[in-house]
Amino acid sequence: MRAFFSLLCLISIFTLSVSAQDRKFEFGEIEDKAILKSQEDPEFKEAKRVILYDIGMTNFVDLVDGYQIEFTRQKRVKVYTNDDNVDNIVRIICYKDGLGNKEIVRDIEVNTYNLDGNEISKVSITKDGLNVTELNNNWTETSFEIPSIKNGSVYEIKYTKEIPFPENLPSWEFQSKYPTRYSQYTAALVPFYSYVYYAQAINSFDIHNQEQTHSERQHGVAVDGLIYGMDVGEGLLFKDMIHTFGLKNVPAFNPDKYLSSPGDYIKKITFQLSKRQNPQGGWWDVMTTWPNLNEKLLKDDFFGKYIKKAEKEAGEIIENLNIEQGSNTKKKVQQIVNYVKDNYTTTYNSLYASKKPKETIDSKSGNSADINLLLLALFREADIISYPVIISTRDHGKINKDFPFEKNFNNVIIYVNELKILCDATDKNLPYDLISPESINEDGMVISEDTPLWISVKHNGLSTDKTKLELTPEVENNNINTSITKEYTLYKALEVKHEFENNNDKIKESLATKGLTNISNVETINYDKRGMSYIITSTAEGHLTKEKDIIKLKPFLNFPIQKNPFEAKDRNYPVDFIYPISYEYSTIINIPEGHEVGNIPDDFNLETDEAFIRVNYKKNDNSIEVIGQFTLKQGLYSDGVYLRLRRYFMIASVQLNKEIELIKSKPEDL
Repeated sequence: MRAFFSLLCLISIFTLSVSAQDRKFEFGEIEDKAILKSQEDPEFKEAKRVILYDIGMTNFVDLVDGYQIEFTRQKRVKVYTNDDNVDNIVRIICYKDGLGNKEIVRDIEVNTYNLDGNEISKVSITKDGLNVTELNNNWTETSFEIPSIKNGSVYEIKYTKEIPFPENLPSWEFQSKYPTRYSQYTAALVPFYSYVYYAQAINSFDIHNQEQTHSERQHGVAVDGLIYGMDVGEGLLFKDMIHTFGLKNVPAFNPDKYLSSPGDYIKKITFQLSKRQNPQGGWWDVMTTWPNLNEKLLKDDFFGKYIKKAEKEAGEIIENLNIEQGSNTKKKVQQIVNYVKDNYTTTYNSLYASKKPKETIDSKSGNSADINLLLLALFREADIISYPVIISTRDHGKINKDFPFEKNFNNVIIYVNELKILCDATDKNLPYDLISPESINEDGMVISEDTPLWISVKHNGLSTDKTKLELTPEVENNNINTSITKEYTLYKALEVKHEFENNNDKIKESLATKGLTNISNVETINYDKRGMSYIITSTAEGHLTKEKDIIKLKPFLNFPIQKNPFEAKDRNYPVDFIYPISYEYSTIINIPEGHEVGNIPDDFNLETDEAFIRVNYKKNDNSIEVIGQFTLKQGLYSDGVYLRLRRYFMIASVQLNKEIELIKSKPEDL
């Protein structure tokens, strides 16, 4: 259930439930050894880890020229089974805007407790255990490893983050991959900012309080006769309004495969600044509308004005491209996109450019906005009508159209009006008319001088993964000599190129997972050619299964799906494959001398609007030809068709893996 509420600070005191402020969240010591001795959680008996508490607190701290947010987090975790070292690494991300304002994390405390005999041991990290990494121009990461973790450990973390952006009130996730006994978020707000909040996947809170502090604070210069809530000279007295949200016994969120961003479905609360108040009186709206956001972007120095400046720089580039006179729009678009891909490097995704267009051109690098907005300028200089489209990448989450929040967007791509295609110059391996897979995330907003429009950024073209085999059983050696040709198109080609990097050793490792040995003669075709099939050929040996005089073999070996990835009985979130895909198989089985066909499965065919599965067998004099296919016609399936989708995978895993039997020929047949 989605819930939207407004947090207005200067209102009457009221309480919705018993206060959570009196709960005790000890830190720095463990008084009771029972939690260290515990072998399982009483509420979450199967959990490998349980978050005992996770507490967040936001305050507004006085500065000379205003306020900054101070966010403190305190968390304690019981480890029952330590089998995932990834979870022992903690990463804290801080933002900086390039104008001298940046988030800072400080006062990091990390302790691990273990029971050694009957004594409690405590290990803490030092500053030497903190690693700070500059991810890009806007993001810095502080990471550390939880020390001395083993089965039975309890560890705790505390840190404070200074946030000089009052509009960026931190969100809070009540749910994660491990169950949580108690999660609480408290925001102590000053009366000069009003927020709306969005409670995702939460029907109601176990704790939800709103109360005013007893202590007074002062805004401005103190003068005699200062009266609460009224201006006297330049001073104003006020009290914080404290909002507390809490949930008890929150289950883990461990979704099945094929989900774009877990953050779109977990229990969490997010905030958006809606109004600001002048201490001398009067409110002004901050929360915008889609048309206002459109107008704001067009006027921004690093968006709309960047485009205008880039158009002035684009003429020389277009002239040097020597676009053939009379070229149609498709050819011009293809040539321009390929030029940018060949000559520019993208550093990270961003909604806004990070530098002047001339600097992007000179350095031949920039963030996604630097590159794609320059691409837009080149299109327009070549008389190609096109527009920027602002989007949210898959890991950033889906866009909520009910709330025009700028922070919901983190990338920009380009729409070409005449061709009705989207272009993205940030991935060198993609053809001109495909955007990066991470940008395929339902909808984007077209920014234009007119009313902004929503368009789909889904991709409906069918990517393919083709497997062509020739199998020659060697009965005496229990081997199957195998010739393999793999052919990939569109997004599947991109995926495989990124995975293998055209490296023969990586290709061999992948083929070995199919049960193949003695892999050799690996060759690749079209790795550097955009828009063409990526082809890998090789030879290998497979294991020949014999039961007495019967040879049993799967015509497609272990290349098709072997196990249904969907084990859950139901699912309440979509299944997202990103793009439609077809797995296609063709095999020639050479019948060994002295053998004949014993048993061939029946042909199979199933087609719906959602999927297509088929297997066809053809017996020749000295060989058997088998063709198989499993096509997922959609990239995104709603949870309402989950049971059917699970059934398709079950059927495909059975039909594509049925065995053919070869038997010894009878003497009279020899």
